[in-house]
Amino acid sequence: MAASAEPWLLLPHLLALNKNAIKGIYDANIGRIALMDFLEMLEEGQKAYYKGIRKYSDHLYGSFLKKNGKKFYVDKTSRYYLALPELYQVYPDAKYIFLIRNPLSILASFIENMVQGNIQTLGRNESIRTDLMQGYKIIVNNKDTTKVDCTVIQYESLINNPDIEIEKLCEFLGVDYESDMISYKGTQSVFKGTLVDPKSIHKHNAPVKDYLNTWEKVIDNNDKKKFSTDYLNYLGKDIIGKAGYDFTELKNKIDSKKLPGKTRFSFEKIMDGQMKPRKRKFIFSSIYLAIKQGDFKLVIYRMLKPLIRSG
Repeated sequence: MAASAEPWLLLPHLLALNKNAIKGIYDANIGRIALMDFLEMLEEGQKAYYKGIRKYSDHLYGSFLKKNGKKFYVDKTSRYYLALPELYQVYPDAKYIFLIRNPLSILASFIENMVQGNIQTLGRNESIRTDLMQGYKIIVNNKDTTKVDCTVIQYESLINNPDIEIEKLCEFLGVDYESDMISYKGTQSVFKGTLVDPKSIHKHNAPVKDYLNTWEKVIDNNDKKKFSTDYLNYLGKDIIGKAGYDFTELKNKIDSKKLPGKTRFSFEKIMDGQMKPRKRKFIFSSIYLAIKQGDFKLVIYRMLKPLIRSG
């Protein structure tokens, strides 16, 4: 079995038929209209398109497997949640694994790694806002409604009992379980690429419990505390319960934290992107984030924008 950093191999093609899903210098929405017009002229219509995507991805997955001498490829791309119906059409017989985590841990990861602790900027990035506001709900609801062959694993259960969870996963996949599967010593060299988790994969040889409750450290002031509470309320008891977590227990854990600072920002204004940036500090943090994301056109734009305004 082989895997790599998030390949995003299928995402642009799966979303190509969806309005306003892709932005491009060539005007992706016009491209979408042209593509759909073309597909209407084919006997199989959109089915032919999904078959074409499969041939494309089969070739690339196959090339990766051949190079690594493996039989199965695991494509872990978190934003596939944006195109699950389309993905199911491309691979209706694939086995799907949904990894679900404590929503507070997910929120903390975004705060810590995507906006460097500045919650005011969470709503300004459309991708981050969509991940937080839609991603969790889509995945949780999908696991109950999809007809594809899928299984759900809780991150916390996987970390606390890796041997039990991996054995169950092997049974689902139809492969033999081996005890050394929970050890990735000597295999880290496979996981290369910009989107590899920079915090842990190359630091450990097996699952560790170090990151189970890091949200308690990340949520370190009353602004973040209020935002976290509002985020739980936004998701709601039903979604959090379906994911396997206790809404009241999570809320009580947040409420019991005694933290410094005043509550200055509302959840609604932040997630609607209405917060006004702190000029100098935001400029530098946004440039850093753009560099980290590899969007160098955005880097140049953000560096020149203050000069253009002042001119």
